[in-house]
Amino acid sequence: MTRSAERFHTLDAMRGIAALAVVFYHAGRLVPRGYLAVDLFFALSGFVLFHAYAHRMQAGPFLIERLIRLGPMMVIGAAIGLAINGGSAGTLLMIPTGRTFLYPANIPLWSLLFEFIAGAAFALLLGFGRRAWVAALLIGLVGVVIGIEVRGSADLGFRWDTFGYGLARTAFSFCIGIAIYRIVTLNRMRLGWPWGMLALLLPFTVMMMPQDGNVLVDYAALMVVMPLALWLGAVSQFPSAKVAAWLGIPSYALYAVHHPLVKMDLSAWLTIPAAVLLAIVLGFLVEPRCRAALQPMQQRFTNAHFRASVKGL
Repeated sequence: MTRSAERFHTLDAMRGIAALAVVFYHAGRLVPRGYLAVDLFFALSGFVLFHAYAHRMQAGPFLIERLIRLGPMMVIGAAIGLAINGGSAGTLLMIPTGRTFLYPANIPLWSLLFEFIAGAAFALLLGFGRRAWVAALLIGLVGVVIGIEVRGSADLGFRWDTFGYGLARTAFSFCIGIAIYRIVTLNRMRLGWPWGMLALLLPFTVMMMPQDGNVLVDYAALMVVMPLALWLGAVSQFPSAKVAAWLGIPSYALYAVHHPLVKMDLSAWLTIPAAVLLAIVLGFLVEPRCRAALQPMQQRFTNAHFRASVKGL
């Protein structure tokens, strides 16, 4: 099995449960520190992108592929937000249009924008080697610490007044994901399914802790709990690949579309199942068809990029 073909099923399940944690957080139910799931998402992205692309990177085709991967659900999430909350049509193009929040129609879209920015930085920095990632991690760490001390929380990035801190938050967690991947590949340890269950429980135990102004919980989550959970998830087994897929595949759609729905003036116990059902339809039926429809564009760009490279030799 090639590097890019290998599946980390525990991480798939982790992604799904993290998306559910964010949904319950925004619905005001059970998960007071659910914003920490975003840091887990960024770390997972760093891990998975380095695993999939570090050994076959071409910046142009990679960015097109990321746009095809992220774009359809961004647009659908923006459209649902505009339909429910109103706002500027620029949101459909992922243009931040709010005065306080980047995306008032669908607030979590901020992290999808930062996800794409992280991917672009990944493409630009990959050729500079380990020092670039260490520098990005340290810069991100300093920015996160300043942001937490100034704002009193790691919930940074969705407002204009925390935009810079949000970039630092993204850089730190994304680079943590890359660092964990390097550790995993250097030490081919494999653990059984109980460790996979622990990997799932650790971050969500922290997310369920009350928001009581104690920033040490956020520091511990970002710098100890999330990296440890990611490492355990990467080296452990998950009991069922099918269950992991059912959790992981709709997770991105759920994250992209849930916020306008759960913030409607309805019972959370009605809107949460509605958001989950919509995400399942989008994740399993709509999103694959969108990618398939956009695939010829990627192929044309890749071919053009290849011809230009050959011509330049």
